[in-house]
Amino acid sequence: MLTMNVKDALHAKKRDADEIFKKQCSRCHVDAGKGRKGIELFNADCIMCHNYGKTASPLNVMRNMPEDKLKHSIEEGVKGSSMPGWADIKGGPLTKEEVDSLIEVIKERK
Repeated sequence: MLTMNVKDALHAKKRDADEIFKKQCSRCHVDAGKGRKGIELFNADCIMCHNYGKTASPLNVMRNMPEDKLKHSIEEGVKGSSMPGWADIKGGPLTKEEVDSLIEVIKERK
């Protein structure tokens, strides 16, 4: 009897999470929200992970976070999670205005 552990080309080598995200995930998680603000940006990019808390904190939890913690999480990411930093000053795609627009939506100050 012969058994093999075969991995496809994508999983065969260890790769940096940032590299994987930029090459494969950003099409859905970043590109859809380019040029959008507020609820349009949230619905285009954020809702995938924050919808009903499937893989990240849902809106009702984020609404109760202190604003500075929320802003820090969006701009710099959440340590120990898959949440990357989104601020352009940290290498992400979002400007200060876009980050602020998300906070407005999350805090229901649209």
